Amino acid sequence: MTRIAITGHRALSPDIATMVDVALRELLAQYDPAHLIGVSCLADSTDQIFARAVLDAGGRLEVVLVDEAHRDFPDDPLSPFSMLLAQASTIRPVPLGANRARSWTDAGSNLLRDADLLVAVWDGRTPTGTGSTADVAIEARRRGLTVQVIWPVQRARAVEPT
Repeated sequence: MTRIAITGHRALSPDIATMVDVALRELLAQYDPAHLIGVSCLADSTDQIFARAVLDAGGRLEVVLVDEAHRDFPDDPLSPFSMLLAQASTIRPVPLGANRARSWTDAGSNLLRDADLLVAVWDGRTPTGTGSTADVAIEARRRGLTVQVIWPVQRARAVEPT
């Protein structure tokens, strides 16, 4: 089995989201779908783009779910979050503790557990807070995990970093 985890910025502009989708699909096409497992927290934007690409490629989806995520998305069975969650082969819950940032750090660590590769949709900026995209990528490198960064050359994000 090949386990690929994802971390990435939220609220991507439409053109960057399209570029990321193409790049992720090209990357995933290199793997045997029968042995492909994608691991995601299902946050909006990057995580959901990745989850759809994994499922479309014929792979399995594992979701690392911070309890808080249920509150962040509509309780609508037709929402992208709910539809992807329903297709997950495994859901690994991360309890929301008293320290919200710590819960997201724990989720990032859980993403890296047993991963063969971390894909980071990351503009390369330094960490902006605990549990950020940069934090997860830096932690993966610290653990000796291969990190493949996907980011359009010379592109700046139009929204605040996450």
